[in-house]
Amino acid sequence: MHSETAQGVDPLHNEQSLVLEAASQGRHHGLLKTIVLTVIFAGFIGITYGFSMDLFSILIPDMMKSIGFNYVETGAVAGIARFGFLLASLLAGLLAPTIGYGRTIVGSVLLSLCAQIGMGVSQSVGMLYVLAFVLGVCSSAVYVPMVAVVTKSIPFQHRAKVFGIISSGQSYADFASGLLVASLLPIIGWRNIWFFIAVLGMAITVFSILYLFRHGIIEAPVEVRANMPDSDRSSVKKRLRAISNRQSMMIWLIMLASGLSTYPFQTYISPFVRDELGFSVNLAGGMWSAIGFVGMWGGFAMGFIADRAGIRTALTICFLAMLVSSLLVFFHPNATSLVAAAALYGLAYFSMYGLFPAYISKSFDPTASTTVFGVGNVLLGLSTTLGGFFGGFAKSVFGTFHPVYLSVSVVSLGLVLLTLFLKREGVNPSAAGTPSPVAAV
Repeated sequence: MHSETAQGVDPLHNEQSLVLEAASQGRHHGLLKTIVLTVIFAGFIGITYGFSMDLFSILIPDMMKSIGFNYVETGAVAGIARFGFLLASLLAGLLAPTIGYGRTIVGSVLLSLCAQIGMGVSQSVGMLYVLAFVLGVCSSAVYVPMVAVVTKSIPFQHRAKVFGIISSGQSYADFASGLLVASLLPIIGWRNIWFFIAVLGMAITVFSILYLFRHGIIEAPVEVRANMPDSDRSSVKKRLRAISNRQSMMIWLIMLASGLSTYPFQTYISPFVRDELGFSVNLAGGMWSAIGFVGMWGGFAMGFIADRAGIRTALTICFLAMLVSSLLVFFHPNATSLVAAAALYGLAYFSMYGLFPAYISKSFDPTASTTVFGVGNVLLGLSTTLGGFFGGFAKSVFGTFHPVYLSVSVVSLGLVLLTLFLKREGVNPSAAGTPSPVAAV
C-alpha cells in the first residue's frame, strides 16, 4: 500500500472520487427528471384548462351561431363545468390514493381529450352541458393528484418553482389557443379547431405517458381490503390529524378568500373598461395580453422567490400585487395604469395558484396533501362562484363596478394580513421530504 501511495495511486482517494462522481450523476439525473416532469405536468394543465373551457370561451360566438344557443345557455355551460370542477376537487382527494395518483392524472387528461373531440362534433346545447361537465371534472382531477406526485418525486427545494411553471401551463395554452384561433379559424372553422387541438394534445400525452410509465409515476392502484391492518388504521388517523390542524385550516381560509378576489376581478374587467369607462376594445385586449404574458413568466419567477425566501413571502408579494392592481382599476387614472393593473393581476393570479399546492406539498405527506388540496380546491371553487355572483349583484344594485374592485382591494389587504399568521412551510411533522427543523432554520 505504501508503494502504491508513493507512486501516486491512493485507493482511498480513488474510492472517494467514485463516490463523488456517482453523487454528481445522481444529481444530474434527478435534475433532468425534475425538468421533464415539470414540462409534462405543465402540458397536462395546458390541455385540461387552456385547451378546454378556455378555448370554449374563445369560440363561443362561432359555436353559438352554428349550434344555436344563447348567452343564458352559455352561462349554464360554464356553471355546469364549475360544478364538475367542484365535485372532482372533493372526490379526487379521496379516490386518487386508491386508484393511483399517476393513473388519475393520465386518465383525466385522456378523458379531457375525448371531450374536446366531442366539442368538435357537438350538435346541441344538451351535448355541450355533458361535455362541459366532463371538462370541469378533468381539470380538477388532473391537478389535485399532482400535489402528491410532486411531493414524492421533486426535491423539496425545487417544488415552488415546479408548481409555478405547472400552474403557468394554462397561460401557455391560452397564448397558443389565441394564435391558433386567429390564424386558423377563418380557414378551417371552429369544429376543426377542436380536432386540431385534440390531436396536438394527444401527441403530447402519448410521449408523456411513455415517460411516466418508464419512471414509475403511473403506479399500480392500492388494493382495497375489508380488514384494515392496525398499521393502516394508524396511517389513516395520522392523515386525519394532518388535515385537521391549524396549518391546513389557515391555507384553506386563504384559498377561500383568494377566489373572492381573483374571479370577480377578471370576470368584470372587460365590461368595466369598455362599457362603463368607455375605453376601446383594443385597450381591453391589451390588458388581457398583459395578463397572459406576465402569467407565462410570473409563475416561475415567484416560484424561484418562494424556494429562496419562503412561500409565505411569495404569497405576500402576490396579494400586495392584487391590492395595488385592484386600486389602480378602482381609480383608473389613465390607460397606462389599467395595463399596469392587468400585468400585476397576471403576476398574482398565475403565481398564487402554483404557490398553494407548493405550500401544501412542502407541509404534508403525499396522501394528506391530496386531501388538503382537494378540500382547498372545493373552497376555491365555491368562493369564485360567490365572487362572480357578488360582482353581478353589486353592478345591478349600484349601477357600477366600482364596489367590486373596492371589495377586491379590501379582501387582498386581508389576505396580506392572513399570510402573516401562516406557518412556514415544512414545519408540519407529517410533511414528506422536508428538511429537519435545524436545517430549515
